[in-house]
Amino acid sequence: MISIVVPSRNRRVNLLNTVDALVNQSVDKDQYEIIISDDNSDDGSFEVYTQYKDSRRLKYVNNNTKPHSWNASIVRNLGAMVADPDTKAYIFVDSDVVLPRTAIETYLADLSEGLKGYTYLED
Repeated sequence: MISIVVPSRNRRVNLLNTVDALVNQSVDKDQYEIIISDDNSDDGSFEVYTQYKDSRRLKYVNNNTKPHSWNASIVRNLGAMVADPDTKAYIFVDSDVVLPRTAIETYLADLSEGLKGYTYLED
């Protein structure tokens, strides 16, 4: 299991594009989950979760402990804390990044070859 954490705050339109690219990856949906980790957005970002929640393994967690306190590391860690207990690796994707359709497939191939850290993608 790969857990993909997408930290976000008030980036609904960008988040929609990011999640759309993630739910349409080339690998089987059972190989990964997507976690939207929201830092108390007030722009309708939760609607992105509701739009896709039935199509993929998708979770939503909201950091409502510190309103209006954008701190990406806190939100990333919050997302990792709710990840599937069988997670073998994490991918952190900013909410304005649109990954190519084979991004997770490429990452899994690198991981199976023992590579750890970054996977570089070329268009």
